[in-house]
Amino acid sequence: MLQILAITTPIYLIIALGFASVRQGVFTREHMGVLGQFLLRISLPCLVFRAISQYRLGEVLNTDYLGVYVLASLLTWLAGVALARKLCGHDRTRSALYGQGMSNSNSVFIGYPIVQPLLGPAADIALALCLLTEIALIIPLTMAVADSGSHLSWRDSLRQSLRALFKSPVFLSILAGLGGSALGLDLAPPLQKTLALLSSAAAPVALFMIGGMLVGQPLAGWGKELSALALGKLLLHPLATLLLLRLMPRFDPQLQTAALMFACMPIPVLLPTLAQKYGLGGFCSAALVLSTVLSFLTLNSWLAAMPWLMQWVQK
Repeated sequence: MLQILAITTPIYLIIALGFASVRQGVFTREHMGVLGQFLLRISLPCLVFRAISQYRLGEVLNTDYLGVYVLASLLTWLAGVALARKLCGHDRTRSALYGQGMSNSNSVFIGYPIVQPLLGPAADIALALCLLTEIALIIPLTMAVADSGSHLSWRDSLRQSLRALFKSPVFLSILAGLGGSALGLDLAPPLQKTLALLSSAAAPVALFMIGGMLVGQPLAGWGKELSALALGKLLLHPLATLLLLRLMPRFDPQLQTAALMFACMPIPVLLPTLAQKYGLGGFCSAALVLSTVLSFLTLNSWLAAMPWLMQWVQK
């Protein structure tokens, strides 16, 4: 347990530092937006490209891992939509965002800094496959359903979602990484060092930004819905992944462990950004706050139980 806390505690300390810096006026929330643009357009694409391109294409495109993670994410997405529609009575737009909140993980900024020291190269491959699932499937599906619940037809909303997908710097970096992997690309040492430096900035900057974004986010007024969304992400998504790991064909134990670890992560920073388009940025930001705070307890609990859980999976 002490080894786990030694890895996870610095993550939350950097988040706390970002929160304190904005709370004390050292930075403003507007500064966090600038950091977000740096992450989205420069640092994160470099990290994703580097994580993918250094492995052979056959290693990266692990269909067993994709089968489990895609299906677990889809089932959790459907559960989130059903919860919002049937129990809360929300429209398709809000329901789709509930689905995304429960099925998308903060895989890059919280997940990767925790999983990589524990699992090494398996974390790089798992990160690429998690991002591929989220960016190429869950987010376009969410946007298509959300837009269809407002003013666009299914066809127009799907077309708009796909157009946004192919403009995403992260998705383009995934494609570039897969291309480099297929070609066996070997970059010159100065380029490798540049990518490494920019990639290494992603996690600490993002964690600091998450802390800064938490300032001023009210949790009152949403009560049960916030709790349901946050706990759905922190408990339901990993439970679905765990069950599918047990039921579906076995594959590399390190990658199986990585799949469950990434599913345990809280709601990603991208959700409030997408939700602003539909006037739900405040609610999704509050859900991000709650899930990030609660994840210190749930995540450390999942990690402590991981050896026994993976023994059960392998039986």
